[in-house]
Amino acid sequence: MGGHPASWYRNQINTAKNQIAGIDQKIASYQAALNGEMQPNQGVQEYHMRRGDWQMEIQTLTKQKKDLLAKIDSLEEEAKHSGIAPEVLH
Repeated sequence: MGGHPASWYRNQINTAKNQIAGIDQKIASYQAALNGEMQPNQGVQEYHMRRGDWQMEIQTLTKQKKDLLAKIDSLEEEAKHSGIAPEVLH
């Protein structure tokens, strides 16, 4: 065995999941703006961005989300190899 304790893996995974939730919220906000919907919680900066910038930001955020999902998979696999059951991590 070896590696980190289950709590470390759980904390790392939960942090990544929280980041993904924030990314999903930003993507939804930019997508809504692209669809012509005004978002009350958007800052002034987002309103002054061009549509192309919104699309580029969605692509950037989508890649960040993909990277975080891969990190979660990697952490779960590492925990499994350390003898930690998957249900302990969630």
